[in-house]
Amino acid sequence: MSFTGNLEHLPLVDVMQLLHTTRKSGTLSIKGKKGESRIIFSSGSIVGASHLNNKYLIGKVLVEMDLITEKVLEQTLEDQKKAGANRKPFIVTLLETKRISMEDAHKGLKKLIEMTVVELVGWKKGVFTLDIEAITVSDECSYTISDMSQEISLDTQMVLMDAL
Repeated sequence: MSFTGNLEHLPLVDVMQLLHTTRKSGTLSIKGKKGESRIIFSSGSIVGASHLNNKYLIGKVLVEMDLITEKVLEQTLEDQKKAGANRKPFIVTLLETKRISMEDAHKGLKKLIEMTVVELVGWKKGVFTLDIEAITVSDECSYTISDMSQEISLDTQMVLMDAL
């Protein structure tokens, strides 16, 4: 089941607050002139996000936060390239090669989610679709929860307060 609306009539902040208050799970896809992005919810909390048009990638975010070096970024991208069809998400590859700690991986992922939300709440035009049956965090969202020992879960209200 899905729910679709226009951001001009129902701002993203209101949609996110509704999901938080009702403790809903699903994938919120947002499309606008700037591109497309997704925010994944589980029981009202944000558990993943993909930034529009890959403006922010987890590797670059980790480098900007000084959690990994450019060299580690390049090595990990090369490892992914060599893996071919068996390629794992970037953050999982970093963890498996012990190039980042779980704590730093979570810091980077949380930052990426926050950056995505900050960008999206400013959108005044566009269309959103909520698919409550789709809660899988895909590789495009930079990681998969099942590959990590601790789930990312951000309080939607706190992320919105930071974004506004």
